[in-house]
Amino acid sequence: MSVLGLLSLFLGLALVFADDADTRRCYACQWAPMFAGKDCKNPGPETATCAGKVCVTTKIQLGAINATARGCAEENDMARWVRMHPGCMSFSDHKGANFEICTCWKDRCNDN
Repeated sequence: MSVLGLLSLFLGLALVFADDADTRRCYACQWAPMFAGKDCKNPGPETATCAGKVCVTTKIQLGAINATARGCAEENDMARWVRMHPGCMSFSDHKGANFEICTCWKDRCNDN
C-alpha cells in the first residue's frame, strides 16, 4: 500500500472515530513494538466498552502536527483487517511523516 493510501486510511479512521459515541470510553492497547502480534495489556484507567467490536487507536504525526483518534469499529472489511494485525504498526515516508495504528479486541483490551 502506498504512503498516500495509508494516509487516506488513517485520516478516514480518525474522521470515523471522532464522532463515535464510544470514543471517550474506548481504550486501545498501549503502544507496542512494531508488529508485536501479542495480546494487548494495560489499556488504561477505564474498561473498554467496545462489546465485540474492534477497539482502535490511530496516531498520525506530520511534522509538528500530532493527531490521535480512538474508537470502536464495527465488524466490516476494515475491522477484519485490523483484527488480523494486532498490536501496532508504524510507517514513515521519505519526507519524515510518521504514521502509527494500534488495534485490539475488547477481551484483549480488558487484560490486566
